[in-house]
Amino acid sequence: MYFSKFPQGNYDLKGAAAGMKDAIPALGKKALFGAASLLPGFENAEAAYDKAKGQAFNPQMEVVFKSVPFRKFEYPFEFAPKNPAEKDSMHKIINMFKFHMLPEYQGTTKGFFNVPSEFQITYMYRENRNTYIPKISRCVLENMTVDYAPEGVISSFIPDEQGAPTTYGTMNLSFTETEIMTKERIADGY
Repeated sequence: MYFSKFPQGNYDLKGAAAGMKDAIPALGKKALFGAASLLPGFENAEAAYDKAKGQAFNPQMEVVFKSVPFRKFEYPFEFAPKNPAEKDSMHKIINMFKFHMLPEYQGTTKGFFNVPSEFQITYMYRENRNTYIPKISRCVLENMTVDYAPEGVISSFIPDEQGAPTTYGTMNLSFTETEIMTKERIADGY
């Protein structure tokens, strides 16, 4: 049980004793109903008692700050190429993201990895950065899914020497920033 009635530091023992005076009957009640709940038919005795008295236990809950999570960003894309050039572009885009989201071996021993690529995502309006949308710090591509049959059926163009290119596909990218945001960074437009 956590008592949040007193601040950290010097304690007023008279105030502490008064606070404990209120807690002792509650602890006795908990012990009594805890023992009663072991008997068949008395499993919900405490809830029935509280309901009859029109009361509920105050858990004295508090929120404690621990840390700031890294921000995450999701980007869904749909591809529906209409000609061979768009089909090639679709596959180049998908392969480029797959390539850059993964690490590479460092040297020939394969004992260490070089970290994956980082991305700088910038929202643009024409040739300039769109300042109405907050900036995003450097990111890593944490997850990528590609679905060549989002409707459950694969459809393809006429096959060529590499196979049968698909006529439709979706790609979902999940980015995570590499920097924790603070008030100072938000004031800078992030």
